[in-house]
Amino acid sequence: MTKPGYETVANELSVAADSGRRLMLELTPQYGAVEVVSTPANAMILVDGQQKGVTPATLQLTAVSHVIEIQQPGFASERLELMPRPGFPQKVERVLLTLDTSSGGGFPSTLHTAMGQDLKLIPAGQFTMGSSRRDAGRRSNETLRPVRVTHAFYLGAREITNADFRKFKPEHTSGSFGGLSLNDDAQPVANVTWDEAVQYLNWLSIKDGLQPVYEERTGVWVPVRPLRSGYRLPTEAEWEWSARFAGQQTGLLYAWGASLPPPDRAGNFADLAAAKILQTTLITYNDGFPVSAPVGTFTANSYGLQDLGGNVSEWVQDYYSLDVVDSTQRADDPLGPEVGRFHGVRGASWRSATLTDLRVAARSYEANARDDLGFRLARNLQ
Repeated sequence: MTKPGYETVANELSVAADSGRRLMLELTPQYGAVEVVSTPANAMILVDGQQKGVTPATLQLTAVSHVIEIQQPGFASERLELMPRPGFPQKVERVLLTLDTSSGGGFPSTLHTAMGQDLKLIPAGQFTMGSSRRDAGRRSNETLRPVRVTHAFYLGAREITNADFRKFKPEHTSGSFGGLSLNDDAQPVANVTWDEAVQYLNWLSIKDGLQPVYEERTGVWVPVRPLRSGYRLPTEAEWEWSARFAGQQTGLLYAWGASLPPPDRAGNFADLAAAKILQTTLITYNDGFPVSAPVGTFTANSYGLQDLGGNVSEWVQDYYSLDVVDSTQRADDPLGPEVGRFHGVRGASWRSATLTDLRVAARSYEANARDDLGFRLARNLQ
């Protein structure tokens, strides 16, 4: 009789015809010594999810595969799989990285939801929201103001798809436009209200064992402040920081760069492919999709984010506000007004073709669902 992690037992016997017999065999566990050391010391050791002491420590573990985790508050956890070997002591030695909530150092660069979506780590930073009065195509709602995002955060690598959303609401349809479907599984979900978007985010948070961010109060869905650890919409400041200042000092004019027309594969906009169904289109660009494209079709920015500048426009968390005067006073982690009628919308879509709408600084607002408006995930660092 053999079993992984135990010594083999052999027993020889004879059995007479028509006889009944019961044989009891006791298996002896095999153990291997594993020394666990960390810098700094006194880190918690977990083996298969069970606490086994603190570093440094020598553990006697059964000779089967184990998951060993080393945890220390303020440091990135270390995780490894190991098979102890009887008679051959092993040593696990790890230097724990200090967690940096500004740069995101020590945190995973990518998170995965229970539904298989990826979120990318976005470092903190300071920038100027809005655009100069001298910028061509500028709207009056793009007032300049310094903003600081004080903590790194996570943002969905792609927009939420129809398939994603229908796991929450099976009957949802994103509809069609000009006889062309907006409803394929891989296309971004559209025709969803802000309330429907945040209810999906609460549902996904519960799936992943996270605390939902949004609560319904007197018939209105609102984020709980300070923001909880579950999935949420990005704030308007987080969206603009991720789209305009991705790894660079000077803000982008467009998601792809500083000039029109877009380069090849820059994104999904109103173009030659949409000329038969839209009145205004780019006449020297063709992305091959008259309406929305499958998410992730086009080139990602330096943070690994796709479709921030096209496909569908995106809900952001803030209530929309109109500031008419540029400000020199810095805002840290702005969440927008606590009450309002409209929610902010950012980013161009498959309907966008004008200089004004294609700019990354462009701001819009909405109270209702639209056929070119969807959303993506965001989440706090911790």
